[in-house]
Amino acid sequence: LVASAASRLINENADDVGQLVDFDDAASAVGNAVIVAADRDQAVVTDAPFELQKRNAVANQPMYPHLRRLFDGRLVVMSPLGQIISSDNGATWTPLAERDLALDPLIDGKDDVILDRMNNPSPVGGVAVWNIFSVKEGRVTGEKQSAVLRGMPALASNAVMLGTEFLSGMYFWPNERGVMLADGTILLTAYTRFVEDGKCRTLLIRSRDRGHSFEYAGTVATAKDASWGLEGPSESALAVLKDGSLLCVMRVGNELRQAGQMLLQAQSFDGGNSWTNHHGISFYGVNPMLAVLENGVIVLGAGRPGNNVIFSTDNARTWSAERAVSSPEVKSQGYLDIIPVGPDKVFIVYELDGTQQQKLWLWEPPPPQDLVMGVFVEVSPL
Repeated sequence: LVASAASRLINENADDVGQLVDFDDAASAVGNAVIVAADRDQAVVTDAPFELQKRNAVANQPMYPHLRRLFDGRLVVMSPLGQIISSDNGATWTPLAERDLALDPLIDGKDDVILDRMNNPSPVGGVAVWNIFSVKEGRVTGEKQSAVLRGMPALASNAVMLGTEFLSGMYFWPNERGVMLADGTILLTAYTRFVEDGKCRTLLIRSRDRGHSFEYAGTVATAKDASWGLEGPSESALAVLKDGSLLCVMRVGNELRQAGQMLLQAQSFDGGNSWTNHHGISFYGVNPMLAVLENGVIVLGAGRPGNNVIFSTDNARTWSAERAVSSPEVKSQGYLDIIPVGPDKVFIVYELDGTQQQKLWLWEPPPPQDLVMGVFVEVSPL
């Protein structure tokens, strides 16, 4: 499936919107896909992007900005350019001066332990031990503890080339943002390769004690669920929808706007114990991010090329047409982050590499800059 094929289906067969279409018999078959809906389902207002951080360009040093909500409700942006904080839902920002804040909670706005992201050992013999830090009222207490992950199947240890990505031996990458169920259970996705895998798989780990220990909870998707992807399910986003179901959206490739880069989605209706409805989305990118608004709209962002978003108003049954947050012509790693800032609004951060902002100059052109940008997007169902 390519974008033009989906567009033709929307334009020529409006009644087919939301239907699962089998492309296996097509000349360029890549499996199944859901036809994306037209913009008739929601009203979208995008403000002008504004600059959050900048520096003179540094070659080959991507920034991957992270956006989190702290225990006290403030927002924080973290990147190699530093940390900035906002007390008014992203309208204004100042450099972060406080040093003991829990900047990377497992769940946005919750007072849980935080994982030591610099300590990420792969499970051996089914067990991994992570460093965690205790948190009280949103501040790190300084007490380092151990969190044990149990029940993991054996991981592959051989180096492999997946598309354009070289994976050197055993690896295990948990997601940086989890979700919390109504009973307090914390769920995190991760990607790895089991011994039997030739490509990546996305799996689920579970904590029933607010992050002090974890257990393997099962596989979300394997390469068999995304036959079009050269890498297999890897980077992922997880969200709890308004009906209580779980939605997971996954990267499966890195081939810019080719069929192999189409994102994969899956859903769980039993708290992550089983996963179904695996199919591709006519939306391309890496590192997908999800936000669920109070009005029920789901916002899905991804990038490379550019930084883009799509929306769903029917619990991920259909998706809107793509909207660009940044131009596809700019240099960007496409790693954006999204957080709700109102019942119908999200704040998005993304980075631009080696960008020439100033178009006119008197003598020598100013040096290109690396930028972290922010933008508000408001979306409401019609």
